[in-house]
Amino acid sequence: MDPFSGVQLHEISEADHRILDPYTDGKLMLLGRAAHVGTGTRILDLASGKGELLCRWAQVFCE
Repeated sequence: MDPFSGVQLHEISEADHRILDPYTDGKLMLLGRAAHVGTGTRILDLASGKGELLCRWAQVFCE
């Protein structure tokens, strides 16, 4: 029997990735521009990875 479940293998293989597949930094920035993210924008993040999207948007689109 395999000692690792599919979830464990994913956690190990993606451990040092800040952005999880299939997204890239460019795709996240394009989405932020399309959504008109800026200072005062409210975003609900429901367990969508490691929080990189919100961190990058705050750095790029907010004062």
